Parts: sequence; C-alpha cells; structure tokens
Amino acid sequence: KLANVLFTKELQRRADAACQDWLTAVCLHPGVVNTDLWRYIVGEEKLEELKAKDDFSVEKLALGATSLFTKSPEQGASTQI
Repeated sequence: KLANVLFTKELQRRADAACQDWLTAVCLHPGVVNTDLWRYIVGEEKLEELKAKDDFSVEKLALGATSLFTKSPEQGASTQI
C-alpha cells in the first residue's frame, strides 16, 4: 500500500515537472481487509484458541468486531475502478 502511494506521488511530481497538466495521478486505499494478520500479532496457537473459545473475552470480542468492518481478501484484491 505504501509503495502504491509513493509511486503515485512521484508520478504526479514528474507529470507536474513535465508540464503535463492533463495527467492526475491518484491512488486508493482498499479499506481494511480480513487477511488473518492476527496470527502474526498474537501467534497462530493463540488465534486458534480464541476462535475455538465458547466463553466471552475482550480478545474474542475484538476479533469478532474486526470481522464486522473488514472486507474479504477477494473483495480487497478486486480492482477499485
């Protein structure tokens, strides 16, 4: 994501320097994508333990809440145009 932003900024800078007023470079953030990155934050064993728990915990609440506001990996990978 950062590389896309930096590329876009550089492209626009070069277009401006070349007096290419017709060119406007833009980039979009795909939004928050549910890619299971929690496994790297809390560890795979802890993540599986959280998913398997039947009782209430703040961690399980946070895990569940994030899935309400995230896109699937397929939705995140689809084009923004």
